[in-house]
Amino acid sequence: MVENTIEKLRSLRAEALQKISAAKTSDQLESVRVEYLGKKGKVSEVLAALKDLDADSRKKVGQISNEVKSVLEDGISSTRDQLQQSEMDAELKKDSLDSTAPGITYFRGKIHPIRQVLREAISILELAGLSAAYGPEVEFEDYCFDKLNFKPGHAARDMQATFFVKTDEGAKPLVLRTHTSPVQVRSLLTAAKNNFTLPIRIQAPGRVYRMDDDSTHAPMFHQIEGLAVDTSSTMGDLRAVLDFFFRKFFDQSVKIRFRPSYFPFTEPSAEVDVSCVFCAQKGCRVCKQSGWIEVAGAGMVHPEVFEACGWDPKKVQGWAFGMGVERLAMLKLGVPDLRLFFENRMSFLRGAR
Repeated sequence: MVENTIEKLRSLRAEALQKISAAKTSDQLESVRVEYLGKKGKVSEVLAALKDLDADSRKKVGQISNEVKSVLEDGISSTRDQLQQSEMDAELKKDSLDSTAPGITYFRGKIHPIRQVLREAISILELAGLSAAYGPEVEFEDYCFDKLNFKPGHAARDMQATFFVKTDEGAKPLVLRTHTSPVQVRSLLTAAKNNFTLPIRIQAPGRVYRMDDDSTHAPMFHQIEGLAVDTSSTMGDLRAVLDFFFRKFFDQSVKIRFRPSYFPFTEPSAEVDVSCVFCAQKGCRVCKQSGWIEVAGAGMVHPEVFEACGWDPKKVQGWAFGMGVERLAMLKLGVPDLRLFFENRMSFLRGAR
């Protein structure tokens, strides 16, 4: 009986190997595996009879059965790899897929262009000795207007279309700040409480809000302002700081000029222009053939502002300036429409440098 069992196992091995070689698909190969090595397969049926043999016979037949199983499993494995590769090649040809074509490109994230420009501006102003200071975006109306010499009913309030925040009856009026100048107010008030500590040299970067929306204005944008207060600051110092900033930010060849202007919180006041960074003052569409581009407002801190913040304007003086970060970004990056910065178009954001 032992010899018959061994002979049957060898016969099944030869039979199975022949069918393995003849298999044309993975499904056919799987059928052969189940037929011979499955739980109810032919090899398993032969081995089921081992329980009727003595120990020595079971050992002898067991060795042969392990050899048969190993040979069949190896044959099935190698044939499966070949069939799967052939089937994959056939499928690729049928689908007309170019396996040599480049795969999907995953773009790395990058800093938003406005954030890049803001960081650069902050860094340059820090080199000029102005430390970054921050304040709340929902601000007291008093800090946003009154203490900056925007008196109730003052025509200058019409210069800035404001979002007002609903508050409880009797509470101090709140607004979404229209500029970062309230940070200057807070710095003056804090220094006044601390025994009128001088000097004050800060920059105030952050988001501001106005009811504007067109190609050069947005309801939310960014500003960066500067404030310096001591006993001897002059317009000459202000010009030196701005000249340093714009030469660093744009190019060493850039020139700046001051034009007389009006702001409620400075006196005297000036509009700040830079020589056109696109045409080198030859005249172009961007500068409207003038050779100059307006970039900032500036001036000496108004005595009324000092008094509103608890300072004696006869004992101190200072200068301040403010500029729009989006405006700077548009000039530096050559962006024609401010709204592009907020539309989240990936093609624009990837291309912005």
